[in-house]
Amino acid sequence: MKRFFLFSLSLILFFLAFSRTNQAAPGPGDRKVVIFVLDAVTGADLHQARTPVLDRLAAEGAIGLMNTTTAGGSAKAAAHLTIGAGARASGSDALEPALEKEELWSGEVAGLVYQRRTGKKPEGGILHLGIGEILASNRELAATVVPGALGQLLSEAGLTRSLLGNCDLPGQPRRPAAGIIMDAMGVVDRGVIGRKLLRENPAAPYGRETDIGSLLEAFQEVAAKSDVIVIDWGDTARVDSYQRFLLPELGAAARARALERADTFLGELLARLDLERTLFLLLIPSPSAQGYREGNRLTPVILAGRGVTPGLLTSPTTRRAGLVANIDIAPTILNFFQLPVPHYMTGRPVSVLPAANPRDYLQAMGQVFLANYRYQPLFIKAYIVFILLVLTGSLFAIYKASGRQYLWATLLVAVAALPLVFLLLPLFAPEKLESMLGLTVAGTAVLVKLVNRPPISPRPFVLLGLATAGLLSLDLLLGQSLVLTSILGYCPISGARYYGIGNEYMGLLLGAGIMGLTGLAQLFRTRGKLSNTLFLTLPGFLLLFFLVASPRLGANLGGAIAALVGFGATAVPWQERKIPLGKYLLLACTGGSFLLALGAADYLFARETASHWGQTAGAVLAGGLKELLPIVQRKVSMNIKLLRYCWWSSVLLATLFIFILISLRPPRPLTEIKRKFPILWTGFVGGGVAALAAFLANDSGVVAAATALLFPLTALLFLLLQPKQE
Repeated sequence: MKRFFLFSLSLILFFLAFSRTNQAAPGPGDRKVVIFVLDAVTGADLHQARTPVLDRLAAEGAIGLMNTTTAGGSAKAAAHLTIGAGARASGSDALEPALEKEELWSGEVAGLVYQRRTGKKPEGGILHLGIGEILASNRELAATVVPGALGQLLSEAGLTRSLLGNCDLPGQPRRPAAGIIMDAMGVVDRGVIGRKLLRENPAAPYGRETDIGSLLEAFQEVAAKSDVIVIDWGDTARVDSYQRFLLPELGAAARARALERADTFLGELLARLDLERTLFLLLIPSPSAQGYREGNRLTPVILAGRGVTPGLLTSPTTRRAGLVANIDIAPTILNFFQLPVPHYMTGRPVSVLPAANPRDYLQAMGQVFLANYRYQPLFIKAYIVFILLVLTGSLFAIYKASGRQYLWATLLVAVAALPLVFLLLPLFAPEKLESMLGLTVAGTAVLVKLVNRPPISPRPFVLLGLATAGLLSLDLLLGQSLVLTSILGYCPISGARYYGIGNEYMGLLLGAGIMGLTGLAQLFRTRGKLSNTLFLTLPGFLLLFFLVASPRLGANLGGAIAALVGFGATAVPWQERKIPLGKYLLLACTGGSFLLALGAADYLFARETASHWGQTAGAVLAGGLKELLPIVQRKVSMNIKLLRYCWWSSVLLATLFIFILISLRPPRPLTEIKRKFPILWTGFVGGGVAALAAFLANDSGVVAAATALLFPLTALLFLLLQPKQE
């Protein structure tokens, strides 16, 4: 145990060598933050409009694409509340609005309505009348979300907040930007958000638009008294709401005009700002309705002013150059004022990476992400249908209901080859669907031809398993660029994961790694070149475990648990003497303690750059074990949802059916396979155990378990078909 402890400590220290911190506290002096909200547009809209001020700001500041995912779908209110909470918040666009304290609501002064609903005397100039509904809807979320967290923390630090502008429609006050800067009770210190900021214009959507002069005057009134000012331009949101009434060319013209007027306002605003002491942010909390439907949900963000150098924005949330998340904005502002970021904010402060031609880089990156987002469902569904057809045909062939065993055996190899093809596909940068389909079919055919040669043996799955696990391992070490852009990888637009290894490829890494290493050991043992199986497999198992578990690399806690259990289940049968139950429990407790220590170390040493695993450990350290309950609830609810709606659940259920059928009616070759390939047989067992552990330990366990079983299942069916081809 002493040796194991020292070994574990050494591994933790080695993992921490990958940690780095990018944050430096700002220097002393007065600070001000100005946030300009330009909602309901996309990067394409900005590119098409004439915006010289924005172009100059982007060139002199840092730029990036922002993930806009919320807990409230496409609701504009949820997008703004998420920014203010520093965590994915919920909110409905049917919420009652924020109002100036003296504005009327249903014939009553807003201050009286607010006091009746909250029991508190209003102490600010702007009050959100929907605060009760906001708090109630966010209490129902699995994660801890604090609406108004940014405003509350700023207020507690003695910093004042102001809000200007609106997105009002005729008879419908719309002020979602209050969600960014209000405190926990829906109060903003001061501001001007009423109708006096609008002017009549019969040619504008709804016949009204923002009055630049009035908005600048309102800014002058609050500038000297405010530390943080949020300015909601409003016109772009009005255009988006009115879009359905307009002919396409008129809609495009209205959007361009709204952006060009915003650019004019920005020119006047920046002339009034001292960027030496001001942090300026241009935010697009949510895309246009059309952009959202098309999957164009990453919106441009610009950071300029004090302490900002030209380049690409990034954050520990994404660990990707040019990519940040909406939950990172609140921590960035807190960091600017040298205030601590609370554990319930899941975002992290942004930083800047130097880059040549950042705008070209962002445009290319956005196109890749968007193409992947659009085509990913089609490819995955087609792949799953192909898997189910091949599994069905193979079963019929095994139980003598069908001939053509060689055909089905070849197709089983193709099933195992496709994940490797999907991983390699981004290297060829295909942009069109036809190119992607053609390269996928051609690549699969080439791989099958290379590995599937007589005599029939586990060789195809050994080679494919080693190649898949090897390339995944190399990609993890080099920054996970292939996983990020692969059809089976995670998607930055949906925002479930930005770095490390996702559940699809995590399951494949475990299944392919176990089958590849045990199959290789089997081939060496058969040829009399291997006396101790552990000499060959243990280093491979440890490497894969390290890659999955490291917060700087795979960063997949559920995968680390599955790897620990699966690799253990594979290696234990190789022991010549029976291992007592107590030692199993001791090993399990030691492995679990190691993983917990790794997460705690990541949080304590990496701090702001800690992975989501480290952040979870930090939340437990700060809030107690009760913080684990929402995580467990989320994992359970997500797996239940995936079992009902996810296509991968069909693969998982089909696999379960096949294993039950084989157990109840064992085909004749089954006993011969176990006798002829004993080491490989332990791989089948270990792969199944790893899949079960992945299902239980991951919030997308259905996906991880299904992909983890692909290699063991296809290899077993392939061998069951073997005698029929001799």
